[in-house]
Amino acid sequence: MPHTPLVPAKQYWDMYDGVTLSLPERSDRELQDGFEGHLIRARQRGWYDQKDDDLRDAIRGYYGNISQMDANVGRVFDTLRELGLDRNTVVVYTSDHGEMAGAHRTWTKHNIYEQSVSVPLIVRVPDRMEAGTARTQLIEHTDLLPTLTELCGLGSPSSGIDGRSFAPLVQGGAYTPREHAYSEYYFCHRSFTVDDRYVGKPPILMVRTGKWKLNYLSWARSELYDLEADPGEFNNVIDDTGNSGIVRELTAVAERLYAG
Repeated sequence: MPHTPLVPAKQYWDMYDGVTLSLPERSDRELQDGFEGHLIRARQRGWYDQKDDDLRDAIRGYYGNISQMDANVGRVFDTLRELGLDRNTVVVYTSDHGEMAGAHRTWTKHNIYEQSVSVPLIVRVPDRMEAGTARTQLIEHTDLLPTLTELCGLGSPSSGIDGRSFAPLVQGGAYTPREHAYSEYYFCHRSFTVDDRYVGKPPILMVRTGKWKLNYLSWARSELYDLEADPGEFNNVIDDTGNSGIVRELTAVAERLYAG
């Protein structure tokens, strides 16, 4: 949790009884200006035309799942303190993927929208136990291994890995942020479309900077989003002639990393 099925224990479902839950912003042209597979999938799964009341009930279950997991994270910290391990244990809270939760008229994952590809990342270091600071730097999951080895006093692996340590970032030291984050999505059997029409095709390659995100497909319509002007990723600006330079630049990065 939080994950489908959206069925928390009753006490966590009841936490949101009578609570006004905001619905995600949804465009009238949702999923119609980018890769067609996302629109096909949303319609096949019955999500595209989900009614507001049904959407609120589903979000209520999702929030209940979050609260239930939060309570259990608290149990882990209670046990660390009871055993006297809280002052020599690095704790990382993260996830393997996000949740669309009705955004872009879709659910689960299987895309490169921010709700799906962005994940929580909270790092608690024993010698810096004051209230944390939110960061905006780009981090990849590949960065966790060298970060944890450095935080545990083992140094950083010198070669053979893709990640780079962000230990200085959580310890208050000098840190040079990544220029971009990279991700791949491979079309899953029986999980993307019900007819598996895209299974076996090359994956979606994402290259994201602080401002731009390219979701690149070598065989279908790609997507480019200006995350500063359009954080909701509603306007695919891949065809704007003024963006041709950034499209070429990020495409080259995607092809290099995929081939590498």
